[in-house]
This record gives sequence, structure tokens and C-alpha cells, in this order.
Amino acid sequence: MDVFLIDWERPKTQQHTFINKKKKTFDSANPVGDELDSSDFKQTMDVNAWRSLFLVNELNELQGYRLISMEFTLFAYAILMEGFGLKYWITHDPDLNLTENNSPRNFTLFFFVTTLVIYGVGVAQYAFAYIMSNTNALKTLDFVDLCSICNISVLMFDESFSGYYIHGRSPFGQAEISSSALRQALEFEKTGKAQIRGISEEAQDM
Repeated sequence: MDVFLIDWERPKTQQHTFINKKKKTFDSANPVGDELDSSDFKQTMDVNAWRSLFLVNELNELQGYRLISMEFTLFAYAILMEGFGLKYWITHDPDLNLTENNSPRNFTLFFFVTTLVIYGVGVAQYAFAYIMSNTNALKTLDFVDLCSICNISVLMFDESFSGYYIHGRSPFGQAEISSSALRQALEFEKTGKAQIRGISEEAQDM
């Protein structure tokens, strides 16, 4: 998969310090060394790279995130099959008894019952995760919010002409601001005074 980051932050003038080790001499009598002159400073128009690095790190952590737990699925499968007696549904008994009987087992029914139980447990986990998302947001939604805070969009290609896009352009225009300004911008967005997220007003979720 190819991942591209689109940084919407406007470049700002930043001053960088470069120390020429050959030019500067340090000794025990003068530990501070020579004073820096204008040649040791350089001003450039660029943006901070830490937002992109932080976002890529969070995206990398999401690679192992799953709504369905394999351990819980296997545990629930064992409980339902052995504890509740669903394993007796694989016999030729048409009454679907949950107790042992002398009816022979059918491996086609065994495959069907196993698929039904595992699929049912998976659907239950999905439903539970989305119900609890009102109080405990999904990590994927948290990542979308993080993209908006960082003012960075994410473009992912799983094939040559197929992929996914997360529009992370910040509704308040910039991300490299103070904490008080960020808190005020989030408060404006909460009260509906800021611009909406999304590509357009008709597609606010995009």
C-alpha cells in the first residue's frame, strides 16, 4: 500500500542554527566558544515535520487494530459449542437438541454450525463496538480527528487506480498554533461557529 500525506499548513519563516565545527574552537579556558555570527543562521520557508511524523506513527499503530478479537471469538466459540451444547446440532436429529443423542454426526452440518457460530460472534462484536462508540470512540474515528488537528490529509492506494482518502484539512486553517488558540478553535467548532469538516457542505463526512 502506498501512503501519501498532504500537508495543508502554510509555510512559515523559520530560523535554523548551523555551527561550523571547523570554524568554532572550544577549549577549557573558553568553554562557551566564539560568539555566533550571522553566517551561522539560516532562514527558510517551510513547515514543521513533527506533525507528519506523529501522524504516520499513529497510522502505523492502526495496522494491527481490529474490531473483532480472534481470542474472544475462539473463546466464545468453545463456550457455545461445548458449554451450551451447540455441537449436538451437527447430528441428523431434526429436533436440534442440546443434549447428546445416538444420531450420527454430519460433517456438512458441522461446517455450517461452526460458520454460523463464528459469524454470529463476529457480528455481535461489531454491533457492540459501534454501540459503545458513542461513549468510547473507535480508533479509526480518532485518527480522522487527529488528521484534522494536524491539518494533514491522507491518501492511500491499495491498487494502482484504487484507494482511500481522508480529508484532514483543519476547519480553522492552521495547526501550528498555541494550545490556547487550539482550544479556542475546538470550542468554536463545537458550537458550530467554525467551518465544517469535509470536502463540501453536502459531504461533511468525507
